[in-house]
Amino acid sequence: MITVAVNNNLASSKYALQLIQNASIYNGLKLAHITPNETVVYYNNKKIPLRDYIEQIKLHKHPDLLIVELSKEAMEKAIYENIKFNIALLFEDTSYDRKSLFNRGVLPRKLLNMIKANYYIIPESYHKKNKKYITYGWSDDASVSATSAEVQIDGSLNVQCCIKSYMPTLEGEAITLREFGIEVPFNDVEATLAAVATLIIYGIKLNEN
Repeated sequence: MITVAVNNNLASSKYALQLIQNASIYNGLKLAHITPNETVVYYNNKKIPLRDYIEQIKLHKHPDLLIVELSKEAMEKAIYENIKFNIALLFEDTSYDRKSLFNRGVLPRKLLNMIKANYYIIPESYHKKNKKYITYGWSDDASVSATSAEVQIDGSLNVQCCIKSYMPTLEGEAITLREFGIEVPFNDVEATLAAVATLIIYGIKLNEN
């Protein structure tokens, strides 16, 4: 079971999850999806730690992919301590709120220390230079970038994606430089790139054009 943590306070995260879920289902994968808000969860009429609940999902539901939405309230309670995810997919909030965990420049210092993962998929603006950080954005320096994006007549978005640096997969393969197009049913380039990075790391086949 692969675990993907996603901060869910922004529209981009919803769009990225939509694309990840659709691609997973298309590839015949079994999904599970939870949005915990407490450090303990009721399971079979008993309170158990969230970490144990995730293990129960793995043992009894046998999903290929478990998506864990990270709500702002849950993170303020630090309920994800002692849990390590395979992938953490994170977005930033460009609005200014001094207390927000998701503001530009705040996310690496607080959120990246709070959420433990094998790989972090984050905006390129954070300039993290480490193999465990996979970046997305319009910049040429991003691991997964967009060279063009065009809204179609039906409202869908066609994004030309480019992988410009070595990208690992959880199966130990290496993805190298290549460019491809992908069409999505929403107008959000960053959500598309973030979802593409997640799918590539997981090894899910993309519906490229």
